[in-house]
Amino acid sequence: MSYVQLQNLTKRYGPTVAVNAVSLDVAEGEFVALLGPSGCGKTTTLRLIAGFIEPIDGRISFDNRDVTYVPPYRRDTGMVFQSYALFPHMTVADNIAFGLKMRKLSAAAIEERIAWALKTVQLTGLAERMPRQLSGGQQQRVALARALVINPKVLLLDEPLSNLDAKLRQEVRIEIRQIQQQLKLTTILVTHDQEEALTMADRLVVLNHGVVQQIGTPRELYEQPRNRFVAEFIGRSNFFAGALIGADTFRTHSGLHVRLNGSAHTTSTLAIRPEKLLLRAPGPSNEPNSFSGQVEFVTYKGAVTEYIVRLESGDTLMIDSQNESRGATDGYSIGQPVMVAWSPENCLLLEDTNMTENQASSVAVINTDGVKQPTPTKRKSWLRGGWR
Repeated sequence: MSYVQLQNLTKRYGPTVAVNAVSLDVAEGEFVALLGPSGCGKTTTLRLIAGFIEPIDGRISFDNRDVTYVPPYRRDTGMVFQSYALFPHMTVADNIAFGLKMRKLSAAAIEERIAWALKTVQLTGLAERMPRQLSGGQQQRVALARALVINPKVLLLDEPLSNLDAKLRQEVRIEIRQIQQQLKLTTILVTHDQEEALTMADRLVVLNHGVVQQIGTPRELYEQPRNRFVAEFIGRSNFFAGALIGADTFRTHSGLHVRLNGSAHTTSTLAIRPEKLLLRAPGPSNEPNSFSGQVEFVTYKGAVTEYIVRLESGDTLMIDSQNESRGATDGYSIGQPVMVAWSPENCLLLEDTNMTENQASSVAVINTDGVKQPTPTKRKSWLRGGWR
């Protein structure tokens, strides 16, 4: 096991800065996920750690040993690739043994390590199969076994589950996490899947345009996002633009006065998670934040029902309501008047950041007639007045 430290790591490709002064400490036995959209620098950072590419500035160290310019085969890292990268002409056993043979271990030691690796990834009995005879999940386990069998100091995972279907992805990520905890292996995962990162990692590192936006536990990043980018990327949020007009009041551009628990810093953006909003029948309310509106859209999602509600102020909110009772018919229908309420403690005040050109290109808008306009990307978030 190893302690990994990145100090002001920087990598450019021509005029493009892929990784910009990234600093990170990974504790021994810790599972850290590098998370962000395509092009954010997460894979480049992982390749720098692995030694496949060299930085133009900064330092990488394992256990206080500088490995910045040490070749990959001398870093004692195990790598699991997105495409599995199995040798198609080799059996499962030969694929797993490849790294051991390169290290010139004895035949007896290799056989013992293969048996251990197969047992660890639950593939005992499949040693003589060819990769083409395995399912996607089994191939991924072989790739993981090949990385683990060399007893690496650091395990590196490059979007290892992206080629699996949803159900299998959930099963394999649990298995990887259990193996990592069992071996107490320092692990760094690259993913763009927020659910994958939230469920597997001890800490998350959110990147955008090569810059670290926030580092923290899954709960910290979800409950206390630093800026709008993090709030959008980790989960979903409703956003209000406006300004603080007191320590405990935020006035939106639409004229709403939203009560807060108090804030000592200035901000122009307030966010509220959809599950923190409550729907009520119209009428008097004792909630500090309670506003009239009308249901515009309803989507049943099994565990929750998602409502889109337009307030009288013109703000449009996304609300997740838990379906607690089996067969319950209670709910609200399109066109029905409602009250939307939330607690001051659920208001998130975000640091002001300028939207980049790339972020601006992902904006989608619902016109006042409710017709959604197409955009070049599938990423969406919710802002005052509609989808953004």
